[in-house]
Formats: sequence, C-alpha cells, structure tokens
Amino acid sequence: MRSILKATAVSLATLVALAGPASAELTGNLKINLDTSNPAPRATMEAMISRFQSLHPELNITTTVIDREAYKTQIRNFLSADAPDVLTWYAANRMKPYVNAGLLEDVSDMWNEPAIAGSLASTKGAMTIDGKQWGVPYTYYQWGIYYRKDIYEELGLNEPADFNEMLSNCEAMIASGRKCYAIGTKWLWTASGWFDYLNMRTHGFDFHMQMARGEIEWTDPRVRETFDNWGKLVRMGAFIDDHQNKDWQQSLPFVVNGEAGAILKGNFAVAPLRDAGLTDDQLEKAWPWQKMHQRIHSTLPQMRKTKTMRAHSCATWCPLRSRPSSTMGPTLASCQSTPQPPSMMTSS
Repeated sequence: MRSILKATAVSLATLVALAGPASAELTGNLKINLDTSNPAPRATMEAMISRFQSLHPELNITTTVIDREAYKTQIRNFLSADAPDVLTWYAANRMKPYVNAGLLEDVSDMWNEPAIAGSLASTKGAMTIDGKQWGVPYTYYQWGIYYRKDIYEELGLNEPADFNEMLSNCEAMIASGRKCYAIGTKWLWTASGWFDYLNMRTHGFDFHMQMARGEIEWTDPRVRETFDNWGKLVRMGAFIDDHQNKDWQQSLPFVVNGEAGAILKGNFAVAPLRDAGLTDDQLEKAWPWQKMHQRIHSTLPQMRKTKTMRAHSCATWCPLRSRPSSTMGPTLASCQSTPQPPSMMTSS
C-alpha cells in the first residue's frame, strides 16, 4: 500500500494547499490512525478526509481515532502488528526510535512538491533524520501563560518582565487566597512544559536542545539549577493542590472560577476556557513564550490555520529571557517564536 499512500498523501497536500482536484483517482485501501481525539481537531481532520474521499470514491478509507494519551502507548504495538498507512506522531527525537526501527517510511520525495517545499521549508529540519524526511507538517500552535486579566487588574499586577517579578506576582496572588497557576500533571507532559520553559530561560535554547539530544546529563549541575528555580514556585505554593490526580482539562475550572490566576498551556485550551464562560475582557493576547509546538501530517498542512486562529483570544507573557547565562537576573523578556521539535503524522 506504500505507493498508493504516497500518491494519496501528495494528492491530499495538493488538495488542501491549492484547493484543486487530485491528478488521478485512487483505488485500494487506505488506513489512517489519528490521535486528534479532541472535538475541534477531530472535526477538522474528519472533514478533510471526507473531502478527499469524495475525490476518490473507489478508495476505501478506514480512519481510527484514538484517545491522545492511549495513543502514546498503543503506537508501539500497532506499528509492529497492524500498521496503518498514515499516522499522527511527534517529530524530531520523538520519531527517531521508529525511524531507526524501520517502522516509518521515507517521504523525502514529497518535499519536492511546491506546496510542501515552499511554504513548509522552515519545518524541514524537524522532519529530517539521516538526511531524509519522515513526515510533513500540517499544523502548529503556540504555548504560553494564559492569565486572568481581570484578576491581575484587581490585584494591581502587570505581566512580569523577569523571574523576580513573576515570584512577586505569585506572592500577591497567594495572599489574595488564590493559587498562581492551575496545572494537571496526571499526564506528565503538562509538567514537562514547565521544565522546557524554565530550562530555556535559565540556560538558553541551545543548552535545552543539547539536553533533548542526550548530550547533557540530567544530573548536570546546570539542570539542578533549573529545578531549583522551579522549586521556588513549588515551595511557595504556586500550583493548585492535588494536581497529580488531574488531567489538563480538569485543571481549567480553577482558571475559570478564579481560584488560580493563570495556566501554562497550548492555545488548544482557549476554546474550552471560552466555552466555560470566560470572555475576551478576562482573557487577552499579549505575546508568546519562546516555544512553538507543531503537529505533522503527511497530507494536511491547512490545519496550521485551525489552531493559530485561536491565539488572539488570551493573554500570554514570558517572564525570563532565553539566554546562555547561568543566572536568572532581572532582564527584559525576549519573546520571539522559536520552533521546537514538532510532532507528526507520517507513513508506515
């Protein structure tokens, strides 16, 4: 099915990017596994697959949507035992074990397509292992601290320009009977987001990427310094109680109810925060932290638009400059978009 998969992927990419018909009708079977289980991305993905199906009525498309957290475990099994033709997964170091095991297909030829090579050139490095590309990006979304603007105004607080101001704001938030940050660490990726930012702001982006590549040990004294900075927030009671038993969705009501003043999350959290009743007067976009997440799909680049449209609705701020210094002095935050290793949907 691999040759049909590549033709399908290219046709879908052309369809999405150019809104034009596929060059040739496809037949056979196409099996797709997705982890887009949240309602909004699931609806978008299913609609795009439906559009592609209408162009190829003789192609039998089977789509399986798996819960995001369960998917992270099941992928190890279904890639070996019942591999789909197309799947979602994370790029860069997260895809490397499956590439090395020969479970993903080289799709470098797709990067010769103008719709991919031109508009997605900046993401090619995250798709590349051993000089070959193993996926194509279809969406990205920024992470940032989303905070309750009305609560900050009530307490006379401003977006912090450095870590000391961040701690000072937190003291005022706690004194008002609230927690500084909502978080749900039942799934550990929510906590890793905090480590990412604190580590980058303590030691800089290059240091953080060296760690991600395994070139710096977790026992390195500089990593201990990052955890010490994180510990300052933990020891002062900055985070909600019992967070280890909550997932990220269960942490959102603390922000909605005003029990916590902010949350570090991707902008996928904006829609449920709005659905729960928060308005643009309470949530306002400021500027993003120095981190971008991307999802990768070999066929659907238009989904980049789906998530980024929501970024205008919340306030985000960056408390520390990303710099190579080993200290966290009172420096003005520098918040430029810096891509991080994305996630991906590719072929198997």
